[in-house]
Amino acid sequence: MRIGEIEIDPESANRLGFHPASDESRPLHQSVRRHFMWLDTWVKENVPAGREQSLARTALQEASLWSNAAIATNLAPLKVDPGTFDDE
Repeated sequence: MRIGEIEIDPESANRLGFHPASDESRPLHQSVRRHFMWLDTWVKENVPAGREQSLARTALQEASLWSNAAIATNLAPLKVDPGTFDDE
């Protein structure tokens, strides 16, 4: 794939491209969300409020995002939207 004068590395396209949920990946995304929501609620209800709780919940959010990214980049097909790579 080319963007202007640059040939895009397939690994970069996969890591940074758009991966719509597939029939295979959709249930895993849902499971990740459900489990992280459960854990976030547990932390909110059982860990004393304050900076540490806030950081723990932020770390859970980050872990959830990375988990879904791993599912998307490894199980969902890369979709290249031609409008994504406008040179203008």
